[in-house]
Amino acid sequence: MNQMFRFLRFISLPLIFFFLHLNLSPLQAHPHAWTRLKLVVVNEPPANLKLNSRDYGDKVVYPTFKLQANHTAIYGLLFTMELDNISSAPVLADVKKGTDLFWAEIATSIEDNKFFTIAKLNGLSKQAKNLEFAHAISMVDIKINKQNRVEVIYFAPFKNAVILSDKDYIMLQTYDPSYYIDMSYVNHKSITFSNPKTIPQCSAGLELASPNAAMVDYANSLPPDASPNDPNIGQYFTQTVYVGCPYTP
Repeated sequence: MNQMFRFLRFISLPLIFFFLHLNLSPLQAHPHAWTRLKLVVVNEPPANLKLNSRDYGDKVVYPTFKLQANHTAIYGLLFTMELDNISSAPVLADVKKGTDLFWAEIATSIEDNKFFTIAKLNGLSKQAKNLEFAHAISMVDIKINKQNRVEVIYFAPFKNAVILSDKDYIMLQTYDPSYYIDMSYVNHKSITFSNPKTIPQCSAGLELASPNAAMVDYANSLPPDASPNDPNIGQYFTQTVYVGCPYTP
C-alpha cells in the first residue's frame, strides 16, 4: 500500500475505504476518526519564528511596511494536527523513517486541500472577503508524541499579510468536508499567538457547531463506505474560530 495513502486516509475522502482495514464497524456513524487541532496565529513576520522547516511550493516574501496605530498584521496559521490512536497506528513506521518523499507527499496533499481551512475577513457571509493562502507550505514536523499518536505540524502562509484594525476579525473553519474525520479544538486555549505582546493585544474566540437535529440524524445514519449527499456536510459540524486584535465577541 502506498505510504501516502496509508497516512492520508484520515483526511482524504477518496481514501475512505482504507479505514475498513482497521476493523471499523459497518454500523458506525460519521465521524469515524478524530483529529485534535492546535493553532498558533502568526502575528509577526514568519522569519521571526526561525522555523526549522521543509518548505514546498512558492517562495513567499512579504514586503516590509509600517502599521498604522491600532493595526496588526496576520501572516499565517501554524497548525498542529494530532491523529487519534487508530489513525496513527498503521503509519508509525513511515513517520519514524521520515523520508523526504513521505514529507513531500504529505505537504502536497495538505496544500492541495487548501489546508482544510476557510478563512474570511469579518464574517462567514458570501459578502465577506475570502482570505487566500499562498501556494506554499512549511512542514515543521511529522512526529510521534508521548501518547504514541502522530502529530503533523505545518505553517500555512496567507498570500498577503492580513491587516486588521481593532474593529476587524478573521473567521476560520477547519474541517473535513465529508465529515468522515472530526477535526476540532479541545477549547479556546488551543488557539494562541506567536507574539502575545502586540499592541493592541490579540485574542481569539471559539464557537461550537450547532447542527440541527435532522443533520445530526443524517450523519449518524451514514455507514463508513457512504458518500454524503451534501459533499460539504463537515462544515455543519465544524467549530468556528474568531481572531482579532483584540477580538470582541
